[in-house]
Amino acid sequence: MMDSIDFTVARIKSMWGARVTPEFLAEIAFLYDHIVRTGTKEPVIDLGMKLMIPFEQVGEIVAHAIEEGFISAPKRGTWGGTITKKSLKILGQIEPQKRRKRIDRNRHDADCRKDCESANPTNSRQTKVFNGWWLKNQNADKPEYRHK
Repeated sequence: MMDSIDFTVARIKSMWGARVTPEFLAEIAFLYDHIVRTGTKEPVIDLGMKLMIPFEQVGEIVAHAIEEGFISAPKRGTWGGTITKKSLKILGQIEPQKRRKRIDRNRHDADCRKDCESANPTNSRQTKVFNGWWLKNQNADKPEYRHK
């Protein structure tokens, strides 16, 4: 049975020598990140040994992956960078986040005030909540607005 590392090695070897694509750089980043997490102090040499490719070529492709943003630059005091979200998205490891819908606060607040004014509570102790605005009715003639 082939694990994810063996699969990545096989895929990198099949793409090696062809055009450098984002998928290829993402695979390099995945394997490089795995090797860095093992605690090695020479990740490029270990990557070259795993792929059976000259270290100079591996070093160049890792540097290219760092420049393109597929691997984060090593932080001070560490031996290697880590895989980025860009690589993980290409590999299908994380789902792209959906954008949230923005709320126009000024329009929202005006609508809330309108709702509060249109409600005419009869009980003097009654408190009604309309979308975050509180209508506290001290007397039935003068409603007072307070935001939470």
